Amino acid sequence: MSWTGNLTRRDSRSERINLAISPRGDSTRYELANARTVDKLSLPQQNLNANFLTNNFAHFQGLSIQSYLKAQPKLLIGLQHLELVAPLEARIGKPGEPSA
Repeated sequence: MSWTGNLTRRDSRSERINLAISPRGDSTRYELANARTVDKLSLPQQNLNANFLTNNFAHFQGLSIQSYLKAQPKLLIGLQHLELVAPLEARIGKPGEPSA
C-alpha cells in the first residue's frame, strides 16, 4: 500500500476478499469485490460534534449528522467504488469553515 510522503507498506499476510457493507440503520448492502486486507490500518481517532456544527454554521442546518467520539476508521474505500464515496450534494460555507 502506498501512502503520502512516498511511504510504502507491504503486508505479506494481506488477502483479497469480497465483502458487503451497509450504512448504519439501513439494510441496503453494497458489495466490495476484490478488497485488500491489512493487519493494522492504524488511522488516527476522530471526533465530530454534530450539535456544534449545526448551531454554528448555517449551511449545516437541516442535515442529518451523527456525532461521534474517538471513532477510528477501520475501512478505506478506494476510487474503484467511487459511487459509495462521491457526494450527492455539497454544503460549502465561508473560507475556513467546514464543508459537508
